[in-house]
Amino acid sequence: ATLGKKAIFVPTPGQPEQECLASELMKKKVAFAMSQDKFNLHQAMEASNEYDGFKRADENVHLANAIDELMNETTQKF
Repeated sequence: ATLGKKAIFVPTPGQPEQECLASELMKKKVAFAMSQDKFNLHQAMEASNEYDGFKRADENVHLANAIDELMNETTQKF
């Protein structure tokens, strides 16, 4: 997500948490997923174009939030 790139998920067979995550990301149009037994790189690359990909995180917002949180904790102690 940090790079703001698209991804193709291939859940490990028998790993329900991976299958669930892949399914949720597809429903939300974030990333394409394809089962291991049906995986075809060309098809997956084509299909992934229909998905938005991960949004790039704004590092400055995270830093500002961390500083605010630290400042709030510090001022509450005094």
